Amino acid sequence: MSREAILIVEDEPAQRLALGRYLRLYEFELSEAATCAAAEMSFRSRRPDVVLTDYELPDGNSLDLLRRLRSIDPSVPVVFLTGHGSIELAVRAIKEGAEQFLTKPVDLPALLAVVERLLEGRRARKQKLLLQ
Repeated sequence: MSREAILIVEDEPAQRLALGRYLRLYEFELSEAATCAAAEMSFRSRRPDVVLTDYELPDGNSLDLLRRLRSIDPSVPVVFLTGHGSIELAVRAIKEGAEQFLTKPVDLPALLAVVERLLEGRRARKQKLLLQ
Protein backbone atom coordinates (compact mmCIF):
# COMPACT_ATOMS: atom_id res chain seq x y z
CA MET A 1 0.00 0.00 0.00
CA SER A 2 1.32 3.44 -0.85
CA ARG A 3 1.97 5.98 1.84
CA GLU A 4 -0.63 8.65 2.40
CA ALA A 5 0.28 12.00 0.92
CA ILE A 6 0.09 15.46 2.46
CA LEU A 7 0.51 18.74 0.60
CA ILE A 8 1.95 21.49 2.82
CA VAL A 9 1.26 24.99 1.51
CA GLU A 10 3.33 27.48 3.49
CA ASP A 11 5.33 30.48 2.29
CA GLU A 12 7.59 30.63 5.36
CA PRO A 13 10.46 28.17 4.78
CA ALA A 14 11.07 27.58 8.51
CA GLN A 15 7.40 26.75 9.11
CA ARG A 16 7.30 24.46 6.07
CA LEU A 17 10.48 22.71 7.22
CA ALA A 18 9.17 22.22 10.78
CA LEU A 19 5.84 20.79 9.60
CA GLY A 20 7.55 18.56 7.07
CA ARG A 21 10.14 17.29 9.52
CA TYR A 22 7.44 16.39 12.06
CA LEU A 23 5.12 14.68 9.57
CA ARG A 24 7.96 12.69 8.00
CA LEU A 25 8.42 11.02 11.40
CA TYR A 26 5.04 9.39 10.75
CA GLU A 27 6.08 8.29 7.25
CA PHE A 28 3.74 10.47 5.22
CA GLU A 29 4.68 11.25 1.65
CA LEU A 30 4.99 15.03 1.50
CA SER A 31 4.88 17.64 -1.20
CA GLU A 32 5.34 21.32 -0.52
CA ALA A 33 4.34 24.62 -2.09
CA ALA A 34 4.88 28.27 -1.15
CA THR A 35 2.14 29.86 -3.28
CA CYS A 36 -1.45 29.18 -4.36
CA ALA A 37 -0.29 28.63 -7.95
CA ALA A 38 2.38 26.11 -6.95
CA ALA A 39 -0.09 24.37 -4.61
CA GLU A 40 -2.66 23.99 -7.38
CA MET A 41 -0.03 22.59 -9.76
CA SER A 42 1.18 20.10 -7.12
CA PHE A 43 -2.41 19.15 -6.25
CA ARG A 44 -3.20 18.41 -9.89
CA SER A 45 -0.08 16.31 -10.45
CA ARG A 46 0.21 14.40 -7.16
CA ARG A 47 -3.35 14.35 -5.73
CA PRO A 48 -2.69 14.42 -1.95
CA ASP A 49 -4.85 12.80 0.72
CA VAL A 50 -4.83 15.96 2.87
CA VAL A 51 -3.84 19.60 2.31
CA LEU A 52 -2.41 21.75 5.11
CA THR A 53 -2.33 25.39 4.09
CA ASP A 54 -1.30 28.68 5.62
CA TYR A 55 -4.03 31.29 5.25
CA GLU A 56 -2.00 34.22 3.86
CA LEU A 57 0.06 33.35 0.80
CA PRO A 58 2.02 35.62 -1.56
CA ASP A 59 -0.46 35.23 -4.43
CA GLY A 60 -3.76 34.94 -2.56
CA ASN A 61 -5.29 33.32 0.46
CA SER A 62 -6.45 29.85 1.39
CA LEU A 63 -10.11 30.63 0.71
CA ASP A 64 -9.21 31.29 -2.93
CA LEU A 65 -7.04 28.17 -2.98
CA LEU A 66 -9.76 26.06 -1.35
CA ARG A 67 -12.23 26.97 -4.10
CA ARG A 68 -9.72 26.04 -6.80
CA LEU A 69 -8.81 22.72 -5.14
CA ARG A 70 -12.48 21.84 -4.55
CA SER A 71 -13.16 22.33 -8.26
CA ILE A 72 -10.46 19.75 -9.03
CA ASP A 73 -11.31 17.18 -6.31
CA PRO A 74 -13.81 18.04 -3.57
CA SER A 75 -13.01 14.85 -1.64
CA VAL A 76 -9.56 16.00 -0.44
CA PRO A 77 -9.77 17.55 3.05
CA VAL A 78 -8.15 20.95 3.56
CA VAL A 79 -6.90 22.24 6.91
CA PHE A 80 -6.22 25.97 7.37
CA LEU A 81 -3.29 27.11 9.52
CA THR A 82 -2.98 30.78 10.40
CA GLY A 83 -1.19 33.13 12.71
CA HIS A 84 -3.90 35.75 12.26
CA GLY A 85 -7.02 33.79 13.09
CA SER A 86 -10.37 35.23 14.03
CA ILE A 87 -13.65 33.55 14.81
CA GLU A 88 -15.20 35.16 11.72
CA LEU A 89 -12.45 33.82 9.46
CA ALA A 90 -12.67 30.35 11.01
CA VAL A 91 -16.45 30.24 10.50
CA ARG A 92 -16.11 31.42 6.91
CA ALA A 93 -13.40 28.84 6.18
CA ILE A 94 -15.49 26.00 7.60
CA LYS A 95 -18.60 27.18 5.72
CA GLU A 96 -16.61 27.20 2.48
CA GLY A 97 -15.40 23.65 3.02
CA ALA A 98 -12.26 23.65 5.16
CA GLU A 99 -12.22 20.64 7.44
CA GLN A 100 -10.38 22.37 10.27
CA PHE A 101 -8.98 25.77 11.19
CA LEU A 102 -5.93 25.83 13.47
CA THR A 103 -4.00 28.82 14.78
CA LYS A 104 -0.22 29.11 14.80
CA PRO A 105 1.94 28.19 16.46
CA VAL A 106 0.34 24.85 15.68
CA ASP A 107 0.41 22.19 18.37
CA LEU A 108 2.02 19.41 16.31
CA PRO A 109 0.50 16.42 18.18
CA ALA A 110 -2.94 18.06 17.82
CA LEU A 111 -2.30 18.60 14.11
CA LEU A 112 -1.28 14.96 13.75
CA ALA A 113 -4.52 13.90 15.47
CA VAL A 114 -6.53 16.03 13.02
CA VAL A 115 -4.65 14.59 10.02
CA GLU A 116 -5.11 11.01 11.27
CA ARG A 117 -8.86 11.60 11.81
CA LEU A 118 -9.23 13.04 8.30
CA LEU A 119 -7.28 10.18 6.75
CA GLU A 120 -9.35 7.61 8.63
CA GLY A 121 -12.54 9.22 7.30
CA ARG A 122 -11.10 9.22 3.80
CA ARG A 123 -10.13 5.53 4.08
CA ALA A 124 -13.64 4.67 5.31
CA ARG A 125 -15.26 6.52 2.37
CA LYS A 126 -12.98 4.75 -0.12
CA GLN A 127 -13.76 1.38 1.47
CA LYS A 128 -17.49 2.09 1.33
CA LEU A 129 -17.23 2.97 -2.37
CA LEU A 130 -15.31 -0.25 -3.07
CA LEU A 131 -17.99 -2.31 -1.36
CA GLN A 132 -20.84 -0.74 -3.33
